[in-house]
Amino acid sequence: MTKEGRTDVLREQLLLLEKQLPGTQVGATLGGPILAVGIWDQEHATTLIAWLVIFVVTVTLRYSLFRKYKIDDLTDDQLGTYAWWFSASMGVGGLVWGIGGAVFSQHIDGNQLMFLMIVFAGMAVMAFLSISALVRAYQMFIAAAFLPLSAALIYSQNPSYQMSGIAAFLCFAIMWHASRTLKKYIYDVIELRLERAELIEKLSQEKRLAEESGKAKSRFFAAASHDLRQPLNALHLFVDALMKNKDPTQQRHLCNRVNQSTLALNAIVDGVLDISKIESGTIRKKVRAVMASDLFSKVVAEFSLTAKAKGLTLKTVSSSAVFRTDPELLLRVLHNLVANAIRYTDAGGVLIGCRRSGPGYRIEVVDTGRGVPLDHQTKIFEEFYQIENPERAQNKGLGLGLSIVKGLCELLGHDITVKSTLGKGTVFGISVPSGTSQDIEQETPEDTTMLLDVPKSVLIIDDDALSLEALTNTVSSWGHITASASSVSAAIQVISDNFSPEIVITDFRLQDGKTGLDALAVLHEIMNEDIPAIIVTGDTDPERIKEAGSSGLPLLHKPINPAKLRALINSSNVGKGSS
Repeated sequence: MTKEGRTDVLREQLLLLEKQLPGTQVGATLGGPILAVGIWDQEHATTLIAWLVIFVVTVTLRYSLFRKYKIDDLTDDQLGTYAWWFSASMGVGGLVWGIGGAVFSQHIDGNQLMFLMIVFAGMAVMAFLSISALVRAYQMFIAAAFLPLSAALIYSQNPSYQMSGIAAFLCFAIMWHASRTLKKYIYDVIELRLERAELIEKLSQEKRLAEESGKAKSRFFAAASHDLRQPLNALHLFVDALMKNKDPTQQRHLCNRVNQSTLALNAIVDGVLDISKIESGTIRKKVRAVMASDLFSKVVAEFSLTAKAKGLTLKTVSSSAVFRTDPELLLRVLHNLVANAIRYTDAGGVLIGCRRSGPGYRIEVVDTGRGVPLDHQTKIFEEFYQIENPERAQNKGLGLGLSIVKGLCELLGHDITVKSTLGKGTVFGISVPSGTSQDIEQETPEDTTMLLDVPKSVLIIDDDALSLEALTNTVSSWGHITASASSVSAAIQVISDNFSPEIVITDFRLQDGKTGLDALAVLHEIMNEDIPAIIVTGDTDPERIKEAGSSGLPLLHKPINPAKLRALINSSNVGKGSS
């Protein structure tokens, strides 16, 4: 049993003792006077009175000790001390009985001895009922009470007294053995009760978590459904108007509106997708050393115009600090925090900086905005949670940014805190490990040359007819030779018709419970070669994303970014399908 477990058991023992002792204290206190009266004789009155005074004093002190402390008020460290002091006090009380019995037995007759033995037996039973919860205390009491009496009687010259002494010792042995048996029983009962209480608490906690999770999911889907319906509704109306309008100027205007609705829809899907990626564990962090100034300057460059348009200042405190983190993921965190700060700041500005904090650094994003009420400061990290947007207006954000921030910080192992004062502003703090400038890797400059479309034969597999047609038309418009299939069997038929794909683009989830990976495995077997492949998926389920990402193939999420798809097709690093 662990130390914590033993402490919990001891506390339960003492609580049980606290309940048992008061009810039997009166009977235990009367035992001394009853014995004194039963064996009273004038010749030894002084000895009896002196013993009775000592008895009353020890009982009073012991009871005072017991009454002075409440078990619930004792710390874990105090419990052991209290238990030993109480056990010692019971040992002293038993010794008063034992020495008194040993002395009295030398000058009482047989009838009085019989009375003394009955009182001792009754006292032992009474103690068993009152203090047996703390077995150590009971054992010290009966040992101190019976052994002196037993020894005095056994060493007397009277055979009947010697038999009484043996009987007293046997009584002690029986009670001692009973106490050891009781000790194991008490331990087992207390452990079982503690385990039961722990299980009940665990089940209650899991129930609360499940209820909170259910409510959170309901809020999530309600908000997501509302936010998705807004751009979808606008998109439907704009497309309907576009189909009916013949004016080129109005058509261009409507096309711009369609594009804006599509971008809004993409923003929502991308946000949900980011959360799903974090939950599924498919985001892989690449930790390295990076200059703080490099990260801060990128954020300022990205948001300087946005801040200026609102009349805000956006500054960074110059720093030579070096962080050890994933620069891309931390940049996304800072991106979301600064975007949030600018959105909710009406005057003043936003400051980004860092300071030493223990062995690492603490990055701070400080704004002079509206502030966050104290009771909202933990809720703002929940998905779709917004304080000032009950109408779910798109121009006020989606309420996903801080949820993504929290998830990425947990992935990176960076603690994030928030401090805010209404009307004065907010400070988000991120704890980041320190690195050394010697470890900083030189970034390879990106190849900015335009990728040329070299015609390739592309097989596209998707069980959704509209998606299949749209994707086929898009890829064909780039000059590639395309073939399409709505299932694994249809893809086999395409290959059988002498179409040899150089690249396969396949949806992850296909008909009949098949996946794009299944399709690639079949095509690999038929063609007897690895086929470069790209997986696309509309799934946001974390488990599905994890499964799709485990293939090691390039993974694009619907709605597909055409530029990314085009770059992948033209790239020489397209993933290879495998059997």
